[in-house]
Amino acid sequence: MELASAPQVLLHELNHGIGNEFFSAMSLVSLAAARSRSNETKAALKDVTELLHHYAEVHQALTLPEADAVVDATTYLRRLCLAIKRSKLDHMKIDLEFLASPLELGSQQCWLVGMILYELITNAARHAFCGKKGKNSTLVTPTGRLTARVMVAFP
Repeated sequence: MELASAPQVLLHELNHGIGNEFFSAMSLVSLAAARSRSNETKAALKDVTELLHHYAEVHQALTLPEADAVVDATTYLRRLCLAIKRSKLDHMKIDLEFLASPLELGSQQCWLVGMILYELITNAARHAFCGKKGKNSTLVTPTGRLTARVMVAFP
């Protein structure tokens, strides 16, 4: 193994371990739900398991890609936005709309765009809505360069 690739290998292993921890937590919560006699407890624990699953989807989408290949950025970013919506925005009653033209990027560049988009959406939800319902529209349009804009709107 080259010394230059060691940090990437460690990061990959760390991300893999975190993913395993998400699934372990989901299994423990599911097991507790199965053992419970209360339907209310079972329903609450089912909701927790589902939320953990959505957090795991965000984590998986934000994992650094292994090789720099050309990828369908539109599909990747749409999947990331859906995972963010399910894990963070749904319970805040914030809708997220993703609009994009077809776009291909290198996987590393696509991952960086995903990280930036994650921060934009998370910060818009946290700071702009302050507990109010709203719509968070993310517009990604390629025009020779990538433009991403988070628009916050109130109903």
